[in-house]
Amino acid sequence: AYGWQVHDAMARLEGAGGLRTMRQNIEKLLKQPGVTWHGRLPQRKVRDVLDSCRVWAYPCAYPEMLCSTAVRSMARGCWPVIRPFAALEEVVPDGDLVNFDPETEEGRGRYRDALIAALSRPASELQNRRRDLRKTALTRHLLAEAAWTRALEEDGLL
Repeated sequence: AYGWQVHDAMARLEGAGGLRTMRQNIEKLLKQPGVTWHGRLPQRKVRDVLDSCRVWAYPCAYPEMLCSTAVRSMARGCWPVIRPFAALEEVVPDGDLVNFDPETEEGRGRYRDALIAALSRPASELQNRRRDLRKTALTRHLLAEAAWTRALEEDGLL
């Protein structure tokens, strides 16, 4: 739900074709049946979309620093199917954590199979785990926010 604005700005700064190529590849994938592209959405709409989802699929290949979307998705009860990479290893405590190489067909196949398995589970199977996931996400977010606030106060920045 980010749209392309930030991506395009980074591509202009980069000056090379790597990010442009990535966008072209993603745009091809977005044309597949069953894929809905929402474009850039305001946060209240993102919440609405997350509330309608059972699973949050994020086969991350980018070294996230925090990934607030992970916290938001878990707080809304979306079951994560992720690659535990960079900050996601710490931010996402539970879910389907799939170690795979996104650059290989075998790796992408492992992720695809895990995602299909998650989407195939009956909603009732994840209900209790989703409640626990919500609590964990909110607790972790609040603790992290408190830690940052304390650090900034100690440094005289607040």
